[in-house]
Amino acid sequence: MIELNNKYKIGVRRFGRINFKGFLTLVEAETRRWLIVLGQTLLGPAITAILFYLVIKIAFGTDRYSVLNVPYEQFLISGLCIMICVQQAFSHSSSSILMKKVMGTIYDLLTSPLSAFEVISAITIASAIRGIILVIFTLVIFSFFAEIEIYNYFYFFLALLLSSTIMGAAGVIAGIISEKFEHISNITSFIVTPLSFLSCSFYPITKLPETIQNITYHNPFFVMIDFFRFSVLGIQSGSLSYSIIYLTILAFVVCFISFLLYKSGHKLKN
Repeated sequence: MIELNNKYKIGVRRFGRINFKGFLTLVEAETRRWLIVLGQTLLGPAITAILFYLVIKIAFGTDRYSVLNVPYEQFLISGLCIMICVQQAFSHSSSSILMKKVMGTIYDLLTSPLSAFEVISAITIASAIRGIILVIFTLVIFSFFAEIEIYNYFYFFLALLLSSTIMGAAGVIAGIISEKFEHISNITSFIVTPLSFLSCSFYPITKLPETIQNITYHNPFFVMIDFFRFSVLGIQSGSLSYSIIYLTILAFVVCFISFLLYKSGHKLKN
């Protein structure tokens, strides 16, 4: 009995600094959560983006003029792709946390041998995977409507990774502070959707008044859209180096805030 007590101590981690097996299992579980409903998580957003494209093309025509020396339809497609990426990355993580709170399974996660860092990282990574796969899938469909050629694949995946990570971590924060699905819906309807629509997804920044332009250059949604558009089309309204540094710092800040909130147990342990 003494030997068993010495070998198995309650509350002592036996996984080293990182529980890789538990971490990867949670990433897999979170990924499977959206894979089993592909009609809602993949086809739905892709069809929505295509409908936006078709409506604008039919109503105004996208082949009559160019924006920043590229055809407008290519400009529009790149904006639509990154728009649904950030929206769906946010949706995944926020719904994941809130659903666990509502169903009471959040306690299983809180008492599991996973640190706050491992939990936040796993959920954020699963959100990023969903966002990246969704963009690739949507671009494949758009290739049947317009000529699409990625300008720089490194920046393409970097832009998607940073953008989906930021929104995935932001979704974790929203899920933690929300108490019911209505709260998440309000955040999505009044913050995420308007900002993603009004951050030059459909139009160039030059269409805005100069004062608004100066503010928009520092809008994280605009920086994400502008950086992604550069990776696809090779055009950018802002600075490439500023975009990378800005989004990298923002990703660390948002992830750190989500980590602190989860670790504190705020609105999770009550």
